[in-house]
Amino acid sequence: MLKVLAAIDGSMPADRAVEHVVRLAKNGTPVEVLLLNVQPEIATSQTHGMGQDAMVAHRHELGQRAAEIAERVLQAAGIHYELRVQTGDAAETITRMAKEQGSDLIVMGTRGMGAIENLVIGSVAYKVVHLARAPVTMVK
Repeated sequence: MLKVLAAIDGSMPADRAVEHVVRLAKNGTPVEVLLLNVQPEIATSQTHGMGQDAMVAHRHELGQRAAEIAERVLQAAGIHYELRVQTGDAAETITRMAKEQGSDLIVMGTRGMGAIENLVIGSVAYKVVHLARAPVTMVK
């Protein structure tokens, strides 16, 4: 069983990454998927008076919305998955969760930026490649 961590953010590249996982399964590789959405941490000064519990619930709801298409794709393919929504630095959280879960592969979308843009802007995908112990497949 191939344990795949699919990092999702609701973007088209992330959805295509999940479709890649489905293709792996259709090619005969049994897969188990952890869908992971990472929400950024927000300083208390930026919560606009929202309490901690309400902020956590809001972040979880945003993560669930980002996973809607990925969940439908996996359900339609009959692939077992679990959805988790975490808060923190995206790249660090993705690589930590992959390690904790014993993931064999990390699959994620990329926006197709080149090396110069990655150095200037900073890219979650670029950082994951450097931090991860498991192989990383980036889908454009």
